[in-house]
Amino acid sequence: MKIKLSVVVLLILISGLMACTPTAPTAAPSPTARPEQQPASQVQWEKVLKDARAEGKLTIATAGGAPGLNAAIAKYWSDKFGVEVEWLIGASGTAVIEKINRERRAGIYSADIISIGTQPYFQLGLEPITDPVQPMLVLADSKDTSKFLQGKPPFVDAPDSRVALFMLSAQSIPVINTDMVKKGEIASIRDFVNPKWKGKVVYRDTSVTGPGLYWYRMVLKNVFPNEAEGRAYFREMAKGMEVTTRDVRQLTEWVAKGKFAIALGLNMEIPLQFMQEGAPVDLLDTPEPRRLASGLSAWHATKNAPHPAATQLWANWALSKEGLTAMSQMSGLNTVRGDIPPPAGQHPLINPRPGDYMTDKAEAMEGLQYLKMIKEDFAPLFGQP
Repeated sequence: MKIKLSVVVLLILISGLMACTPTAPTAAPSPTARPEQQPASQVQWEKVLKDARAEGKLTIATAGGAPGLNAAIAKYWSDKFGVEVEWLIGASGTAVIEKINRERRAGIYSADIISIGTQPYFQLGLEPITDPVQPMLVLADSKDTSKFLQGKPPFVDAPDSRVALFMLSAQSIPVINTDMVKKGEIASIRDFVNPKWKGKVVYRDTSVTGPGLYWYRMVLKNVFPNEAEGRAYFREMAKGMEVTTRDVRQLTEWVAKGKFAIALGLNMEIPLQFMQEGAPVDLLDTPEPRRLASGLSAWHATKNAPHPAATQLWANWALSKEGLTAMSQMSGLNTVRGDIPPPAGQHPLINPRPGDYMTDKAEAMEGLQYLKMIKEDFAPLFGQP
């Protein structure tokens, strides 16, 4: 009798525990459901995951980048998917593509994803070595255009979809040393040629495409009434400069250590990391329009990728709410999705504001014209380390 009673009590306890355990959403397929009973997208997604894990690797070619962010992405992918992320770092977008093209001519396919910004893609004609992203998407969340800013797909070249974006924030904001530049001392971009700042301004090497060139074009088009006045401004600025580099981390360190008071033409990822670590570095607020762009977070899927399943996994993750929320938290930047709030502690100057303008294909196609001009205006700097 006691044994029977114990069994009854045990059954009651098990039933109670089951009643208290949360159930999965009804829309989710049963773990035991046969493939033909699951939604097609779920079956496709599970196959992508399985195949990507079997490949075990994803390679991303990028220009410079932020080492801390790269490491964070690699750890996330290793923990989440069991896939190693390898970064192939080049000095510039042009250098990255030149290397990829050399390898491909030799029958070597090393990169799955290219992340170099929008301008090199259009200027260097990368369509032959890239594939459209849209056909790779199987997750409904990644394909739902209503979730993205302005209800548009996150492709600069829509509907072709070879140029996809992660982030969209104000870029190339001047970076200052807060011990050397006091609040209110600089009211406008025009003030950078004030004799007070001679020898204290450093500009990212602008002999190649990149954020330094974008900032140059932005100033000529939005700060001065005509091109001649703008170019005179830059030539005056160049007179007070002695050194430059393409290394954004080096530029930021120079400002943080007080070698320079102001750095121009930088990507925002590394300066933001320095701020989070407590360095005496900040972004400078000026009233002029800013360029809204993706930094290095524009990306492209390569044709004949060495790890096609991992590439497809990246495409879906990189546009999903989960993936972009993680990217936002890791980078401290806004995403291209409208259903993800700004990351906690995000710098207020990063947010888009009235008067700002978005990067587009026209800007990229004008790059070579401006590259020639900037090389002339900053000629004294080129050739230095």
